[in-house]
Amino acid sequence: MDLPNPASPTPDGAALTGEEGYETTHQIDVIVYAMVPEFNLAMARASDGHTFAITRKTSGIDLDSLKEGQRLACTVTVRLPRVLTALPLA
Repeated sequence: MDLPNPASPTPDGAALTGEEGYETTHQIDVIVYAMVPEFNLAMARASDGHTFAITRKTSGIDLDSLKEGQRLACTVTVRLPRVLTALPLA
Protein backbone atom coordinates (compact mmCIF):
# COMPACT_ATOMS: atom_id res chain seq x y z
CA MET A 1 0.00 0.00 0.00
CA ASP A 2 1.37 3.39 -1.00
CA LEU A 3 1.19 6.09 1.66
CA PRO A 4 0.74 9.71 0.58
CA ASN A 5 3.73 11.99 0.76
CA PRO A 6 3.12 14.55 3.56
CA ALA A 7 4.77 17.24 1.44
CA SER A 8 2.35 16.81 -1.44
CA PRO A 9 -1.20 18.16 -1.49
CA THR A 10 -4.23 15.90 -1.50
CA PRO A 11 -6.59 15.77 -4.49
CA ASP A 12 -8.82 18.41 -2.85
CA GLY A 13 -5.85 20.69 -2.04
CA ALA A 14 -5.78 19.96 1.71
CA ALA A 15 -2.50 19.36 3.49
CA LEU A 16 -1.57 16.14 5.24
CA THR A 17 -0.98 16.82 8.92
CA GLY A 18 0.54 14.00 10.96
CA GLU A 19 -1.76 11.42 12.52
CA GLU A 20 -4.78 13.66 11.96
CA GLY A 21 -4.86 12.70 8.29
CA TYR A 22 -6.15 15.20 5.76
CA GLU A 23 -7.16 18.43 7.46
CA THR A 24 -8.17 21.64 5.73
CA THR A 25 -7.67 24.62 8.01
CA HIS A 26 -8.38 28.33 7.95
CA GLN A 27 -7.52 31.36 10.07
CA ILE A 28 -10.20 33.06 12.11
CA ASP A 29 -10.30 35.76 14.81
CA VAL A 30 -12.39 35.05 17.89
CA ILE A 31 -13.30 36.82 21.12
CA VAL A 32 -13.23 34.96 24.42
CA TYR A 33 -16.70 35.27 25.96
CA ALA A 34 -16.57 32.80 28.86
CA MET A 35 -13.99 31.23 31.14
CA VAL A 36 -14.90 27.87 32.70
CA PRO A 37 -12.07 27.07 35.11
CA GLU A 38 -13.85 24.00 36.49
CA PHE A 39 -13.34 22.35 33.10
CA ASN A 40 -10.04 24.06 32.12
CA LEU A 41 -11.89 25.66 29.24
CA ALA A 42 -12.45 29.01 27.57
CA MET A 43 -15.24 29.59 25.08
CA ALA A 44 -14.69 31.94 22.14
CA ARG A 45 -17.00 33.25 19.41
CA ALA A 46 -16.17 34.25 15.83
CA SER A 47 -17.86 37.13 14.02
CA ASP A 48 -19.98 34.63 12.07
CA GLY A 49 -21.44 33.27 15.33
CA HIS A 50 -19.51 29.99 15.48
CA THR A 51 -18.25 29.10 18.95
CA PHE A 52 -15.01 27.33 19.74
CA ALA A 53 -13.46 25.78 22.83
CA ILE A 54 -9.94 26.71 23.91
CA THR A 55 -8.38 24.16 26.27
CA ARG A 56 -5.05 23.50 27.95
CA LYS A 57 -4.19 21.33 24.94
CA THR A 58 -4.66 24.22 22.49
CA SER A 59 -1.24 25.06 21.12
CA GLY A 60 0.15 28.59 21.38
CA ILE A 61 -1.89 29.92 24.30
CA ASP A 62 -1.71 29.79 28.09
CA LEU A 63 -5.26 29.19 29.26
CA ASP A 64 -4.57 30.84 32.63
CA SER A 65 -3.61 34.10 30.89
CA LEU A 66 -6.90 34.44 28.96
CA LYS A 67 -9.54 36.99 29.94
CA GLU A 68 -13.11 37.49 28.79
CA GLY A 69 -13.18 39.96 25.90
CA GLN A 70 -9.69 39.03 24.70
CA ARG A 71 -9.19 38.60 20.95
CA LEU A 72 -7.36 35.58 19.55
CA ALA A 73 -6.12 34.58 16.10
CA CYS A 74 -6.89 30.88 15.64
CA THR A 75 -6.14 28.13 13.17
CA VAL A 76 -9.31 26.06 12.95
CA THR A 77 -10.09 22.81 11.13
CA VAL A 78 -12.93 22.95 8.62
CA ARG A 79 -14.47 19.46 8.52
CA LEU A 80 -14.84 18.91 12.26
CA PRO A 81 -14.27 22.41 13.65
CA ARG A 82 -11.68 22.59 16.41
CA VAL A 83 -8.98 25.05 17.33
CA LEU A 84 -5.48 23.79 16.56
CA THR A 85 -3.61 26.95 17.59
CA ALA A 86 -4.55 30.23 19.23
CA LEU A 87 -2.45 33.38 19.55
CA PRO A 88 -3.40 36.56 21.40
CA LEU A 89 -4.06 39.67 19.30
CA ALA A 90 -3.05 43.11 20.48
